[in-house]
Parts: sequence; C-alpha cells; structure tokens
Amino acid sequence: MASGNGTSGNTAWNNSVRSRLYLETNKDDQDQRTLTTKKSNYGPSGGQIVLRYTAGAFIVEPGTGYNSTLDRKARASKADRKFLELLAWHADRDLTVCPNRSVRYAPKVFSVHQNADGLTKGDFASAMTRLLDLKTIKVRTTGPASKSSQIIDLANDGSA
Repeated sequence: MASGNGTSGNTAWNNSVRSRLYLETNKDDQDQRTLTTKKSNYGPSGGQIVLRYTAGAFIVEPGTGYNSTLDRKARASKADRKFLELLAWHADRDLTVCPNRSVRYAPKVFSVHQNADGLTKGDFASAMTRLLDLKTIKVRTTGPASKSSQIIDLANDGSA
C-alpha cells in the first residue's frame, strides 16, 4: 500500500493470478477511489476508473478516463435497443424504413422520431450496421422486379 503498486513485498503472489485490480483512495477526497488494472493476462493493463462512494455504493465519475469508453458502449447499446423499438413501432403501423439513403432511410427517420431519446442519425446508422452484422435485422426486397425496393425487417419475424 505504501508504494502504490498493489504488491505485497517479495511474496511473488502476483504471478499466481491472471488479473489484478487495485482500489486506491484519493488522499484529497476520501469519498473518491481509483480502480486500476495492475495486471491482466487477457487485456490491457493500466486502465483506470474513477469512482465516488455515494449512498452506500461506488458510482463511476462522469467524464473520467476509462469512463468515456463505458459511455460509448452504453450509448451504442441504447441505440441498438432504440433502433429495434422504433422499427417495431413503424412495423405496427405498416410503415416501412429502408437501409438506403432516401426519404425512408431508417437512421434519418428514427433520429427525428419523438422517442429518439437524443440519439442522432449517426448513432442509428451505427446501430443498423451492428444489428445487420448480428443478423438481428435483415434487408428484404419487396415489390415487382421493375419497381422493387428494399426495407428493413426483424430477422425473426417469420417472413421470407
């Protein structure tokens, strides 16, 4: 604890574990802690998350270091959920959206929807790409060959 590196002298126990985290108290603010990855065999070492002890729990401090990665992942997850929610909302009303840039371009339509929750067209475009890659949604061609169009559907909706 005195050195701040999270080891305990010369016992060499560090080599017997695959990863090791170190929780350190901020000397200036007793409610703030820094959780640091000291060792990780399967990932990067040195990552830090700043935490604050509030009402009996440690809460991640907004806008600090490693937290920005967590924020991006949380926003991407929110965009995925909201994309699927808005796709279902449109399908319930027999409204179609498409993967191509047009008036019915799904990210554009969803970003101006009243339930977009502050997500942008870029957020929805990234979500559409992720959901297509995961095969959660699919692109389906409709209409006669002379005037066909592509629309987005849920992959498990039972249609061909």
